[in-house]
Amino acid sequence: MRLELTDDMQLIADIMQHPDLYERISDDSCKGLTGMELVNYLESKQEETLYLKVVADDEKVAGFFVANQDEDDDTLEVHISMLKPYRGKFAIEAALKAKELLFSKTHYTRLTTRVPSLYLPVLQFVSKIGYTLDYVIEDEFMKNNKQYDMYCLSMRKEA
Repeated sequence: MRLELTDDMQLIADIMQHPDLYERISDDSCKGLTGMELVNYLESKQEETLYLKVVADDEKVAGFFVANQDEDDDTLEVHISMLKPYRGKFAIEAALKAKELLFSKTHYTRLTTRVPSLYLPVLQFVSKIGYTLDYVIEDEFMKNNKQYDMYCLSMRKEA
């Protein structure tokens, strides 16, 4: 497995729209953002965003990590999107590699992520790689006209 920085927004959009992911990563506010509209949106955010594509040993793209600088200059907000065949142990290995890369090759000392309560297995996954719960925002995520709480988690670079 390897992680690579990418600026191929068409590739990222294609992965985002994959049936394994689109329903999981979209909420009611972004439904319908697909095709070139999605590519254009990603390109408009590219300057402030890092994209790491995950390439499996068989050379297939397994997913990606997206990291945006938070309001705090030492913090990146990270989102992990892995295709179904690469979840579980493979995804944990990729996430640990991404964490190491982000902490060793950038100046950032804190990573954050947000997980809707709808996806408790994702909450368990991010906990396994070192994120800890900071706080919960009630009714923050809307999916299929139903509101869910949002878990906000973080981890710090080890000294």
